[in-house]
This record gives sequence, C-alpha cells and structure tokens, in this order.
Amino acid sequence: MRGEVPPDELWTSVAKGLRLSGAQATECRAAHGMYEEQMAAVLAERRALLGRLASCLVSAEVVEGQGYGPASGSVVRARLGLEAHELAHELVKNVTAQRQAKQLVKVGCNSGAGGAGTALGS
Repeated sequence: MRGEVPPDELWTSVAKGLRLSGAQATECRAAHGMYEEQMAAVLAERRALLGRLASCLVSAEVVEGQGYGPASGSVVRARLGLEAHELAHELVKNVTAQRQAKQLVKVGCNSGAGGAGTALGS
C-alpha cells in the first residue's frame, strides 16, 4: 500500500476512534499538513539523488565495458566510486529527514491532541 493515498474517510474514522475534540483534530491536521509539505521536498530530493546514483552506476558499468587502461580506468572508477559514496551519504541524510518529519507530526499531535500521536504509533 506504500505510495497510495488513503481515502479521507479512513482518517475520519481514525479521528472518531481516537475521540479527538475539534481542537485536537485541528492540531493533528495542521501537523499532518506540515509533514506533507516537508515530505514533498524530501521526496523530490530523494528522486533526484536516486537518479544521480543510477547515472553514476551506469557510468561505472560503461567504464568497465570499454576496457580503459589500468591507469585511466582506475582514476575514473575511483571518481565514480567517490561520487556513489557521497550520494549514498546524501540518501542517508534524506531518510533521516523523513524520520524527523514523522517525529514532528507525532510531537504536534501529542502536544495539542492529548496523546493522539502516541495512539497513532510510529
């Protein structure tokens, strides 16, 4: 179900099950809105990083397939390896940003919704 957006009716049902007051529901909606806004940027960055990493890996395969001489091939492979390593590090930071955004939603719901973030889980 990842990537699919649940219907609004689901969240209405969840809010009723949590017995949120109007103010609590408003706080949770605001926290969720901030999460979605932040995640749009995080996911756009992730797509760009993954595209660059894929390009780097394809370039490495081309280098291997063209049979560069030991010296020039080693330099190109080292550069591509370093680039791939740096991109992997950026991806780790991106995933960390996603986790932090999820925590902000939980904190927002916990502070304004009487523990609704705890009830929502991680």
